[in-house]
Amino acid sequence: MNFTDKEDLREPYSSLTEVLELDEILKLADLWRGRQILFSTSVKDTDTYNELSDTIGAYKADRVINIYMGELVYFPKLKSLSVREQILREFNGYNYTGLARKYGYSERYIRKIVADKSKAIRAICENQTSLFD
Repeated sequence: MNFTDKEDLREPYSSLTEVLELDEILKLADLWRGRQILFSTSVKDTDTYNELSDTIGAYKADRVINIYMGELVYFPKLKSLSVREQILREFNGYNYTGLARKYGYSERYIRKIVADKSKAIRAICENQTSLFD
């Protein structure tokens, strides 16, 4: 995994950029990859909180909990931008499930990657002037 900037991060990790340094986010991503965590009012009484505070310290752990309080958050495996580009190159319009299995993402996230790219392409096309204008 080659991350050099917080800009490479997607949700839910990008929500942490104001609280944690990149190396701390990467440690957290490694710790929680592929897990769903409920940030309820009793989260401080769980092993999850202990793992978090051991990894980044109690003060920052409390700040992370405040960010997600009341939410059920899925922490996907963290992939670099180059993997997202590879997914887009391999996408054929029908292979969401195969790409999800191959790269360890949910099918929903593969659809989001494709939709984000499609949205960006449409925005570029809408801003171009027509030859017929």
